[in-house]
Amino acid sequence: MKARRTPWWYYVLAVTLGAGGGVCLASLDDRSRISLIGAPWIVPIVLAILGVVVLVMCIQVHQYATTDPAKRRSRLDPAKAMMTLVLAKSLGIAGAALLGWYGGQALMTMGRSEAPYYGDAVTQCVVTAAVCLADMSIGIIGEWLCQIPPADGPENPHRIDPRKKSITRTAAGVESRMSSRDTRSSGAAAQPDAATTTNGGVTTNATVTRDTAVTRDGAATRDVTPR
Repeated sequence: MKARRTPWWYYVLAVTLGAGGGVCLASLDDRSRISLIGAPWIVPIVLAILGVVVLVMCIQVHQYATTDPAKRRSRLDPAKAMMTLVLAKSLGIAGAALLGWYGGQALMTMGRSEAPYYGDAVTQCVVTAAVCLADMSIGIIGEWLCQIPPADGPENPHRIDPRKKSITRTAAGVESRMSSRDTRSSGAAAQPDAATTTNGGVTTNATVTRDTAVTRDGAATRDVTPR
């Protein structure tokens, strides 16, 4: 299966949309009595763990893809490789969107960071935005690590299609049989037809060619040309 790289403008669009949402949330927080901005500390921790797990999986796929097939100790499940690629793509896009989301909140509340509430919110948003930036980078790098197909995959340019290989073998077999048949035909045409008969105790050796027949009867020899 051939997968395309995520276009760069996907990340730009995700950051822009996330920043717009963060700005709107910070503006709504000013008008509301409910705390809306900021992020619990569990959020950057979970995002960091997720980024590390995806990076490790992408490195495993890359090591398998770049290792000589004769030196591979185990076989990598294609479904796992595809899932790793999907996770890398998703992590990159989600990291970009969350980067804009928490970055927009931090920018809107940074001027009021002297207040304890806004100061904590700015700190939480900045830390979470940094983790989201790292996740976006891991997604982009992980997608690059997964772009090389396995050596035994159907997209390997050095792999011969089994159907083409079968057709090649069949054509080679037919050509070999035709060549052997032509060789036997030419050998039979090159040899003269010889016959030995016995008539009344007299042995007659007859050698027949295309134009001339020579008959030997005892001591007498004559040339017979067929009419």
